[in-house]
Amino acid sequence: MTIIPEYHKQQGGPQTTEQLFAVFDSDGNGQIDRSEWQIRKMAIFYMRDRNNDTVLSRDEVPGLNATRFAEADLNHDGVLSGYEFNQASFSQFDRADANSDGVVTREEFRAYLETLSTPS
Repeated sequence: MTIIPEYHKQQGGPQTTEQLFAVFDSDGNGQIDRSEWQIRKMAIFYMRDRNNDTVLSRDEVPGLNATRFAEADLNHDGVLSGYEFNQASFSQFDRADANSDGVVTREEFRAYLETLSTPS
């Protein structure tokens, strides 16, 4: 089982790619559709918000490429609000749905996670 990038790890949170995929795949059919993605990506935001201040600091997403973090920080305050996280290009469904078929497979999900830590 593949270990997921460090920024997804948190005490009590998903530790592997498969566990994180399962968070998104709420109906358990082995694919993530757009609706599941939209609903579940904010669950990931709250899992990462370790100090419960409703923003993500740089240290709460250490595996996310610094450029991607800065691009998402629309008001340049050094943290990502829920709105900024939700609107960020890296959190959009189409980024993960590589073949544009309307669902994200496990393979697409693994590839998508790898892109988050590499330079844009």
